[in-house]
Amino acid sequence: VNYECKNSAGSSSIFDQITLNAAAAPSGVNITINNNNATTTSEIVTLSLSATNADDCRYINQNDFGANFSTFFSPYEAFTSTKQWNLSDGVGFHTGLRTVNYECRNTAGSNSIFDQIVLE
Repeated sequence: VNYECKNSAGSSSIFDQITLNAAAAPSGVNITINNNNATTTSEIVTLSLSATNADDCRYINQNDFGANFSTFFSPYEAFTSTKQWNLSDGVGFHTGLRTVNYECRNTAGSNSIFDQIVLE
């Protein structure tokens, strides 16, 4: 921005510069289930979460999605650093490898990641 004023004695200018940062999708998106334990005996787990510049985030158990992946995500909600999450597949208790996907977004885009745990 350049601003210049003139009078009968001459002119004087003032110059200032600003840098506009282009918006970027959330970064540092990370999820850890139950403090990175390999196994759990409970369907209810604690997710430890991180994301920089995220407006909101959503979650899904990988086994829940079918033909339309986005239909089965939880609703978007404000970012939080921890969350209680149910590994249930909705049709009963099933053991084995469970995957939780975590997606965060802002006006510039979204990023996602997943973590896994074995439900015994």
